[in-house]
Amino acid sequence: MYLYQRGTFLGLSMLCMAAANAATPTYNPVGVQQNVAVQTVTDGGWSECYKETFDKNGKSIEEISTACGGKQLMMACRATGTNSLQVLAQAPKIDVMTDTGTAFAITHQANGVAWYFNSSYSWGFAAEGQAVSRSSCDTQNSSGEGSATRMCVHTNQGNLSGGWRCGGATGLNESSAFERVFYTANVTSPDPVPSVSVSNVADRSLTVTWTAASDNGSPITKYTVTGVPGGSCTTEIVAPATEPATSCTITGLTNGTPYKFTVVATNAIGDSAPSPESAEAIPLADVMFVGAGPNITLAGGVVAAAYSQPLQLTGGLPPYTFSVTGELPPGLALDTATGIISGTPTTTGTYSFSVMAMDSAVQPTLAAKAVHVAEQTFTIVITAAPVVQATPTPVPALGGVGMLLLSGVVAGSIGFMRRRKSS
Repeated sequence: MYLYQRGTFLGLSMLCMAAANAATPTYNPVGVQQNVAVQTVTDGGWSECYKETFDKNGKSIEEISTACGGKQLMMACRATGTNSLQVLAQAPKIDVMTDTGTAFAITHQANGVAWYFNSSYSWGFAAEGQAVSRSSCDTQNSSGEGSATRMCVHTNQGNLSGGWRCGGATGLNESSAFERVFYTANVTSPDPVPSVSVSNVADRSLTVTWTAASDNGSPITKYTVTGVPGGSCTTEIVAPATEPATSCTITGLTNGTPYKFTVVATNAIGDSAPSPESAEAIPLADVMFVGAGPNITLAGGVVAAAYSQPLQLTGGLPPYTFSVTGELPPGLALDTATGIISGTPTTTGTYSFSVMAMDSAVQPTLAAKAVHVAEQTFTIVITAAPVVQATPTPVPALGGVGMLLLSGVVAGSIGFMRRRKSS
């Protein structure tokens, strides 16, 4: 026994060194697999860290855990000496070795597999969703549907204790015809998301898009977006997709407030470091003219009378820039900086024209400075100046004295005229 244990210890030491140097795996099966070539596993980045026939007893679980030192653990079994694994499953080692106690049917779900473990009862797995009957090993479905996707080994006081099943082959406690084989891999949490961008910046909302992170051997299950000073979203795997989305829209933001965003990727091992920050983005309400509609009729003007009419806007980020298309009333002009139409009209008529307004919002990821634009049709009616009529001056009425004097003057004038005529 001493020689066996000493030889085993040396073997485990060599395997532990191999495990420490294991690469990130490229073979990452989800769920229980059947009839997999050993070369598929080893070429896929896994290192063998433990192997014994089912009849062997007394191997320390702690020694096995040390030898299988990677973050990912694969349990497999096969007919002794063959190059094909009859059944296998893998998950983060913390899940494979989660203590489920000695309850009859309790399992721990991870990576599409129903795991169970207790250092003094049994250790094994079944396909996710399948019931187990631990007594102490899983005796459920010794034949028939589901029988081939199970593996179980007895444990006792921290050691393996023989048998019991490899797929549909059961009662292997004394069997050297089957062997259990464990593999390890240095699966880690994902690399950081390399880049993040912001688009579709609008009224209290925007869209964050990022480049997928490297999963380092364990599929990414979730991305979490966090904004400063606020705003967040999460993407997870939604069937039939096999990966979470790499963009999401965030709403409920505060217009006029600058935001930056980072993204964290998550796999079965854990979270990545945060990504680099996105460029700054400022959500803003759309630019609109006050009273916007098919047409806005502005205050009318009068020929030769001074005119001034401001165009009013809401939304966007002031200051605004204005431009006009069409015919303004002669004598009037649009101030492109203030949006005021002013001048002195010279010609009557009804004039329709279009004004474009752009705000000064700057999104660093966009080439154009102005990203909010509003266009509106306006009408101004110019009328002629009113004609001023001359008012006659009234003759004041004469009183009695005035009439006597006037009569005297008239009579004197007539007498004078007669005398000249007779002479």
